[in-house]
Amino acid sequence: MNARLALIGVALAFGAWEAVDTFDTGVPAAVFSVLFLVAAAWLHRRSSRIAAILVALLCSVEASQAHTWKDAGTAAKDTAMVVGSLGILAALAFLVPRVRTKGAAR
Repeated sequence: MNARLALIGVALAFGAWEAVDTFDTGVPAAVFSVLFLVAAAWLHRRSSRIAAILVALLCSVEASQAHTWKDAGTAAKDTAMVVGSLGILAALAFLVPRVRTKGAAR
């Protein structure tokens, strides 16, 4: 599995999780769900660096704010932190080689 597929998988997982959580959380979960799913589709179709950055930013919010969720269980909080961290690492693995090859071409 390469970094692009891992990043798409993380984005789809968070998109589905937020879509299911929309009924409990409301509009913020719906917005995050749409953003994750749009970024996953954009990354799948175009291999876009902007989409990878968007997923990394969304994952950083999920990973850093999971411990503040009031009605969530410990497993949900821990899963969000771990998957969010994996999403950040996958985004870095996707972006760093692209930046290096683009900089070397100059």
